[in-house]
Amino acid sequence: MKIIPFSSTTEFQQESQRAVRNTGFAESAVWAVFAISSVISMLFSLSQIALHY
Repeated sequence: MKIIPFSSTTEFQQESQRAVRNTGFAESAVWAVFAISSVISMLFSLSQIALHY
C-alpha cells in the first residue's frame, strides 16, 4: 500500500467542497467529511511509518 500524496488529498478536498456548493449542502457536512478523512489519512500514515521501523 502506498501513502496517498498530499496533492491528491487537496484535490479531493477541493472537489468535495465544489460538489457541496453545487448541491447546496450545509458547510458543516464538508467540515465533518474533511475532519474524518484527515484523521483516517493521519492514522494510516502513522501505521505505515510504524511498520517501516
